[in-house]
Amino acid sequence: MSRFLTAALYKFVDLPDFADLQAPLLALCRQHQVKGTLLLAEEGINGTIAGLAQDVHAVLEWLRSDPRLADLEHKEAWADEAPFHRLKVRLKAEIVTMHVPGLNPARMAGTYVKPEAWNALLEERLGIRPANDVEGCLQDIHWAVGHFGYFPSYAIGAVIAGQINEALRAALPALDEQLAVGRFDGVLGWLRDNVYVLGARLPVQELMKEATGRPLTATPYLRYLETKYLAS
Repeated sequence: MSRFLTAALYKFVDLPDFADLQAPLLALCRQHQVKGTLLLAEEGINGTIAGLAQDVHAVLEWLRSDPRLADLEHKEAWADEAPFHRLKVRLKAEIVTMHVPGLNPARMAGTYVKPEAWNALLEERLGIRPANDVEGCLQDIHWAVGHFGYFPSYAIGAVIAGQINEALRAALPALDEQLAVGRFDGVLGWLRDNVYVLGARLPVQELMKEATGRPLTATPYLRYLETKYLAS
């Protein structure tokens, strides 16, 4: 069973004292070793956090103990590995940046449309009725605006991480032992010397060759996946 629970949450609600929530929320997340990002603003709360299930639920319960957030909804997903390694609880002017003076999402929300109504509208306006919600209301806005690269960029990032991980482990044979006792100096030192020092000065292919000794290849990432999911 997957070990780490990820919870995505947001709620538009008047929080005039939002700044006062930052310190206790940060302390609670640290106490439960919950990582991720939470944004607090006068218009509400937004964020995604992850950790062990009981710890994530402890944070959610604390938030819902505030009467203004009692009906806070969240979406859950599970992962075998911790998806976040840092914790940020930030104060923002808006939890969803719009730059529209006077806009109050808590009081000016639009009308929620059911999938059936959306399908009927598409049929009326375009002569198309989606076969299911996946082809209809669940279509991501990034497709519509042409941001196709938004999706494969995740896969490319995973391939890059796999190659860096393999080179890092070759240079630091005791990496797992160091991480187990909370020692990150070896990782940071290697990254500074081999990746950060190059920064954005080189294209990805050249950066990977300089950092790992070979051009970008999916082989290390495939080895990682085979070890994780196919090894007996």
